[in-house]
Amino acid sequence: MFFSALLMTACSEDEPEVGFTNPSDNFIPAADDHSFSAELRRSFKEQTGSYLLFSDTLQHKFLGVNINGNSIFFTEQLDPTYIVGQSNSSNSKYRFTNLENDEQKQMAVDFVKEQILPHVTNKLIPYSWFLCKGIKADTNAAQDATVYTASGQRCIVISFNLLLRKKPIDKTVYANTVLQEIIGQLAVNNMDAFKDFLAYCKPYYGQNLPEEDLNKDDFLKMGFKSSPTISFPNQEDDLKDFVSSILANSQEEIEKEYADYPIILEKFRIAKETLVKLGYKF
Repeated sequence: MFFSALLMTACSEDEPEVGFTNPSDNFIPAADDHSFSAELRRSFKEQTGSYLLFSDTLQHKFLGVNINGNSIFFTEQLDPTYIVGQSNSSNSKYRFTNLENDEQKQMAVDFVKEQILPHVTNKLIPYSWFLCKGIKADTNAAQDATVYTASGQRCIVISFNLLLRKKPIDKTVYANTVLQEIIGQLAVNNMDAFKDFLAYCKPYYGQNLPEEDLNKDDFLKMGFKSSPTISFPNQEDDLKDFVSSILANSQEEIEKEYADYPIILEKFRIAKETLVKLGYKF
């Protein structure tokens, strides 16, 4: 009531009325859209609390016709790498291929509900999911890289091309691959929660390797799972490395492999406990 009163007081007859569009409106189907995809997206939102997308085009609006008679549109596309506060956003990093039919879309939704959501509580669930057929990541190489997930602050993208082949990969195996990637990125998005984990190797992150020769055992004693070649890893890569191992291996396997490296085991313990606090369910 107070906000409405302010608007009425501030606007005179000679001033244009200020319009407001809720950004969330671009993540839901149009009210008059009753297609299979639209109903699937509405149902998913009601059941999970997250928005569901099958295209990276959030809006494509007709603005009018220019002096040459050509139609003009405003198009907004999803950028998974967008971070709130950036001055600009670019869609150049990823290119997506959409799922082709209702059957594929239903399969993708069932996969997320059955294989992914049981591990993600409401504290960790993303704002939206974009389920697609394929993802290509732009690289400096001659051919773009094929990836299976892309994560940002307002969306997690999952590719289903490996489940759509004539001989699809096992769903449980693929789910573990997907979880390793998206949970690793979600951990990075919540970096402040891992300060105790990061403290062990903080002096080394991003630094050049010392001149003396260090072998794999030396790096393990310092707290690094992987042996760097030119410089020590940054904190994001180190955290993702540990999170990936936690999701790929049992506690018994980790304790056996790193029994002689107390810093490694302590970092594993802290990372796993922090994931649980953030909302991950093992």
